[in-house]
Formats: sequence, structure tokens, C-alpha cells
Amino acid sequence: MAGAYVKKKSSIHSRWGTELAVHGGRDAEVFGFSPTAPNLAGADELRYFGLANVSYRVPLESGLTVQAGIFTSLIGYDSLYAKDNSAYTRPWGADFTPYLMTGVNASYSFTDRVSATLFVVNGYWHLADANHVPSSGAQLAVTAAPGASAALMALTVSGLPTDRFFFEGFLPARAGARRARIAEITRIPATLVLFESGARVAAALADLADGLGARQAAIARELTKLHEEVRRGTLDVLARDYAAGAETRGEFAIVIAPPDAPEQPAAEEIDALLRAALARISLKDAVAEVAAATGEARRAVYSRALALTKDDDAN
Repeated sequence: MAGAYVKKKSSIHSRWGTELAVHGGRDAEVFGFSPTAPNLAGADELRYFGLANVSYRVPLESGLTVQAGIFTSLIGYDSLYAKDNSAYTRPWGADFTPYLMTGVNASYSFTDRVSATLFVVNGYWHLADANHVPSSGAQLAVTAAPGASAALMALTVSGLPTDRFFFEGFLPARAGARRARIAEITRIPATLVLFESGARVAAALADLADGLGARQAAIARELTKLHEEVRRGTLDVLARDYAAGAETRGEFAIVIAPPDAPEQPAAEEIDALLRAALARISLKDAVAEVAAATGEARRAVYSRALALTKDDDAN
């Protein structure tokens, strides 16, 4: 299978558009035909064309585009042929050849995200003429809005490590639940990214400073907007700034540096902790307690605990 494709998109500046794709190979011999319905007039020539259409952008408000010829299959059309699954649709591409429709359609864009399309086509098989009855339908399409990610943009402008980050989103609104959640994320070995509202940003920063200490942080307000602002400093300093009346109107992203790597405890410190724990609890519980407190591997702490108990027994 081989092919070539050219496209000129219609727009408000150049209202006429066209698409043309030609292809050859085994797929062109079988694709688009019905095993039972007669072929469309000219199908022997049309089999070598993929997309082949012209379009015109009508000067009507946000844009009405009329397209005629062979065009890409509309998502959802095939649910007519899958009664047990209304969400079923063919993919736009298979076997290197897109699924196609022959006919005319008109598409109107209400916004850059929402559009509606009406169409009249010859049927499911774009090169077949099933019962000489055209098929008609409509499609409403909603697409994701393009634009920057506030979390990634805040991370970028923060000047803090980006090799690993954890997106927390909004902290709980209630003070008690917020402090509990901050305690849970304290040990995460990554840069933290949070969102906060202007009404709660001062209280959230105060709790973050209490829970996380004087870590480096950046506060980004109204990213990508007219009054965009980024403040950098330690959490305690930033908390004081907002407690003193820094601007809180708008939406906030808070980026916080990861915790410092814990210092490796000295062997004497581990021994002292183990002896104190062994005097109160079982060996298993003492190992778990000291491993959690020091960050040492449990196996290493267990080996040291066994050595201490043997020394004590020998003495």
C-alpha cells in the first residue's frame, strides 16, 4: 500500500479548501465496497482516491464550513450498525486507509471547543450504493480546550527541581484536615505542586510553613493572565508576606522544594535507639520503630539488633 496526500484548509482568510489523497495497492482493491450492495457510479476510478473533497468557509459569525466529496468518517456514525453498543464507532484509520464517507456535510463552530455537523452521505460503504437511499445524521463535538497547564507552568517558573514532582491539587479547606494532609505529604521526596484559592492562601501557607519548615517555595498568581505574579522565598517568609496583606485576588499555584535528604545516623545513635527500644518492646517491634525513625533499611537494623542482644547475653 502506498499513497500521497495534499491539503489546503479553508479559513476566514482563504475561504476555499481542498483535500486530495491518492493510493494504490491491495487495500485499494477491496476497501470501501459492500459485499452485497452495488457499486457507486465511477467506483472503479474512485477506489484510487482516499480523501477527495472541496470545502468553503461561509462568512457567517464564528464560521460555517460546507464540504463535499469524500471525507473522513464522523465519529459515532457507526453506532447505527451496532444496536447493542451505542458508543461503538470505527476508528479513523485501519489497514493504513482511513474510513471514509461520500457526500456533503456542513459544520458550524459555536466556540473553539464546540461544533455541530449535519451530513448526507451515500451510506456505510463509501463506494457502494445501498438501495439508492442516502444516509443523514448530525454530530455534536466537544473538544478539550487548548492552553497551558497551570501546574506545569508554575513548576517551570518556580526555579525549583523539576526531575520529580508530586501534584497535590487543593489542600482540604478545614484547618484540621489541612494540617493532617500536610503531615502526610511531608516525606514525599519530590517537588510539591498545589493549587489554592485567594481566600485560603494565607492560612494554607501558614500551615505549610509549620508542617514543612523553611523550604524554598514559589507562589504563582494568575498565571498567563494580565496580573500574573510570582513570588519566591522560604515558606515562612512567604507565609508572613501573605499574612501581612500581599495580594490574594486570583488563582494560586504553590510550588515547594523537596525535603533535604536525611543525614545518615551514626552507628552509635542507632545502637542507642535500639537499646532504648529493646528495653520496652519486643525485638521485632524495636527494629520496626528504629528503622522508621532513622530511615535505615530494616534488614540492617535487624542485624544490628541481633548483634546487640548477643553482646548483652555474653556480658
